[in-house]
Amino acid sequence: MNEETKSATSPKRTRSRRRLWLFRFITVVLFPAIALIGLECVFRFLSPGFPTSFVVPNDSGDKLVDNYKFSWRFFPQALARSPQPISTEINKPTDRKRIIVFGGSAAMGDPESAYGFPRCLEVLLRERFPDHDFEVINAAVTAINSHVVLPIARDCRRLDADAWIVYLGNNEVHGPFGAGTVFGGRGKTLSIVRAGLALQRTSFGQFLSSILRSRDETIPKTWGGMEMFLEQQVRHGSPDLQRVYHNYRSNIEAVLSTGHRSGAQVLIGTVATNLRDCPPFVSLHREGLSDAELSEWLNHFNAGCDAQTAFDDAVAIESFTKAVAIDNKHAELHFRLAQSYLAESSESKAVEHFKLARDYDALRFRADTQINSIIRDVAGQHLVDCETALAENSDHSLPGSKLFFEHVHLTFAGNYLLATQFAEGLLKSLNLPTNGGAWASAEHVQNELGLTTFHRMEIIREMQGRLRSAPFTAQPNAAARIKTLETERTLLQSNLSAAAADKATKQFRELIAKRPDDWILKKQFSVLLNSRNDIDGTIEQWEAITSLLPHYAEGWAAYGKLLNKAKRREDAERALRNTIALRPYFPTAYNSLGICLPLSTELPRRIKRVQGSR
Repeated sequence: MNEETKSATSPKRTRSRRRLWLFRFITVVLFPAIALIGLECVFRFLSPGFPTSFVVPNDSGDKLVDNYKFSWRFFPQALARSPQPISTEINKPTDRKRIIVFGGSAAMGDPESAYGFPRCLEVLLRERFPDHDFEVINAAVTAINSHVVLPIARDCRRLDADAWIVYLGNNEVHGPFGAGTVFGGRGKTLSIVRAGLALQRTSFGQFLSSILRSRDETIPKTWGGMEMFLEQQVRHGSPDLQRVYHNYRSNIEAVLSTGHRSGAQVLIGTVATNLRDCPPFVSLHREGLSDAELSEWLNHFNAGCDAQTAFDDAVAIESFTKAVAIDNKHAELHFRLAQSYLAESSESKAVEHFKLARDYDALRFRADTQINSIIRDVAGQHLVDCETALAENSDHSLPGSKLFFEHVHLTFAGNYLLATQFAEGLLKSLNLPTNGGAWASAEHVQNELGLTTFHRMEIIREMQGRLRSAPFTAQPNAAARIKTLETERTLLQSNLSAAAADKATKQFRELIAKRPDDWILKKQFSVLLNSRNDIDGTIEQWEAITSLLPHYAEGWAAYGKLLNKAKRREDAERALRNTIALRPYFPTAYNSLGICLPLSTELPRRIKRVQGSR
């Protein structure tokens, strides 16, 4: 009887379970999905949002170009950084070797990307293999980290690249979603970060994100450079920092996997930093240090500093070592101890403590030992050990001011060295012949890129401005570093003459004749011509740039401003209207346009049109 009852009731129980699971599916999955789809339809109708791909088709549909709105998912719009102008064929020529460089500002070539390592790399490959067609795409962006590079890499699969180069790690803490970020989203787990970024591909998600960011009072309203992060200090060994390392590893592994699936050969470089000439930005004492211990520590530290000033490094080492025994987490203490070890010719100990000084720096703008350890572990056979290479090419194995302007941004010498390392890696990755031939010299690459005395002076002027701002001004060697740059600039200035300017002008004309489609050469030539007050020549270069890059809003704005200067009002108006059509919110373009319009007889109607374009 019991068996008969069970057999009779079993189908009923099965049906009840099915109904229960169906109910759960409808309430938990189906209804929310329908609601989200409905919301998305409404928001797309009211406000279509912005495109989220890193590259988008141009108007004619034959090329892929950069999308300046791409980084709006990762930064508030007022703080968003844009990529370098990109314009490349959708259908890559069959004989072309296409290489993409991913990373932050150091990979991009900051402070002047025209002379960064991606540009150096292209010259090295072209000069050694003149029968090959190489294209190096600079997909690096200032202030981004692995959370941003992964979506860029996924979008770049459509570029059908032969090789990817990843040089990334300086912005992991202070970049988007890092432990010390100012851009919002701090402290989120990796799954939440990725889910949020996926949601922001929708119009509803973009609207929701903009509302949340507008209510976050901790987010700066305007870009303030590294000074924005002064209060975002992250202690070595903190749980937040461990989360950064975990996220970085996961993202880098995903980039590597994405590259392989796309058919590209991937090279991942360790990240070199300025060890010798970049003191820590912020030093923190170890947690739990008592007042008595701090007092004793200060006595030893100050005694060491006094001995160092008197060039008695043996005594300084003794005092600093006693201070380390009390508090071994203070970054500046390790930096000063390293300096004294170096003065006493204890190179290995100097290197050790310079690295500790970097790793304990609470403003973490430099890739540390753990970041490079993760790269070495993840990259395997795809590793390019840039950190070691730059150390081997530095006095005492300590990269310093010969290779770096400040903490991470490379001089031309540093960029050239970096380029040669990746070029060597590409020999095997791209099956290029390794027998015979050699890489072009640094001097030859410099000349091919048009790095003249004048352009060096411009770069130094830029760096002087940066070093006069926080956090650089708090570093012990701040004044000496600015003075060194001023001395270098004065020396370069003494080499400037009319004959030198004529020679540089001739050099650029010859380079552009060889590479007429190189918009970066034209831009650098325009800077030189403008310095010589050759307004017509400068306009000619920008006219060519806008022809090569019709989607480049900044190019049209610069062109329009120059036309205004030449009093070619109608031409200026056309150029500036192109700017506003490409980027409706471009304040300087409206200002330049205002210079044109007062001379027009149709002023009221045109002002209305400008206001309408907003």
